[in-house]
Amino acid sequence: MKTPFILSAMFLASARLFAGIDQAVTESTAPDTYRITFTATAGTGPVAVFASSRADRIDTAQPLVASATSPVTVKVPSAQRVYFHLKPATGPARVTSIRVLPLDGGINFRDLGGYPTQDGQHVKWGLVYRSAKLDQLSPRDYAYMENLGLKVVCDFRMEQERARAPTTWTGPRAPEIYFNPIDTPAGPRRAQQAMTPEERAKIPAGLAGTYRWMATDALPEFGVLMKRIAAGDTPMLFHCQEGRGRTGLFAALVLLALEVPRDVIMQDFMLTNDLLLTDEALKKMSNAMAGGRGGEPSIESMRNQLRISEDYLKAAFAGIDEKFPTTESFLRDGLKLSPAEVTALRGRLLEP
Repeated sequence: MKTPFILSAMFLASARLFAGIDQAVTESTAPDTYRITFTATAGTGPVAVFASSRADRIDTAQPLVASATSPVTVKVPSAQRVYFHLKPATGPARVTSIRVLPLDGGINFRDLGGYPTQDGQHVKWGLVYRSAKLDQLSPRDYAYMENLGLKVVCDFRMEQERARAPTTWTGPRAPEIYFNPIDTPAGPRRAQQAMTPEERAKIPAGLAGTYRWMATDALPEFGVLMKRIAAGDTPMLFHCQEGRGRTGLFAALVLLALEVPRDVIMQDFMLTNDLLLTDEALKKMSNAMAGGRGGEPSIESMRNQLRISEDYLKAAFAGIDEKFPTTESFLRDGLKLSPAEVTALRGRLLEP
């Protein structure tokens, strides 16, 4: 399965230049073949490209190639995920890898690594992943994911969703399966609670309103998972049903907490359309959308139903901005993170 290549000019222009390699993007162009594009400042010299099974260290003695120009194409036969360490003659090394994992049964399964922050740092690769449901993972998928070392898999789905598409982990090293259900504002859990007329009036209309509601009223529930990341429960994978609503919002909140620019966060959010709306992905989703009862919806109707809009995340940001005047108040009063937890979160997930 070929991994999609998404290279955004918005992303490449977002990080500030410094001495060494600034941006690096990896594309899978053929089996075991990768095209690596990078930007380096003047005077960095040739860039040595090392292949490694680890994002946190180089485990090979010799570089695949050394080049002062970009892009470079390298071939690395491996049944597992490969990380590339780009080591310039001058300046710090930069790690890069494919963003979207090439899984047979995985849908919208990708790494949040590599994104730049406002002060020139980057999100570390291989620590935080996002996905849609996991019920169709194949034995080859589990073998591929073995070197990810997942410690926690967080499921945002409600009980009835999990019953339709349960996760049955069959890999040799099973992570903790952690249920952290996030309800919608008018969902079954909240509908069971007594609501005043004023509270009912606050239930937002439409998907944009739902995203806005989740970004403000459900923050403590998302904050529980953020605390676990800060405490070192990584590598972590979080997911919901399609990997677009609760998952897409939580990914945005993580990147926002790390001070990734909002245009880059939007890029990650909208990448879901490229991955989820393909015929292949929609066919995988169709039975779950019908609840296993047969009469699955058409591919085109599913595509229209599952498509996300920038307006959804803009509504979430608007709700956050209205309720929290600063990023620190959002972290403290919304996600309920202490200053020590914020420091730990950024220390674990960011690198220079």
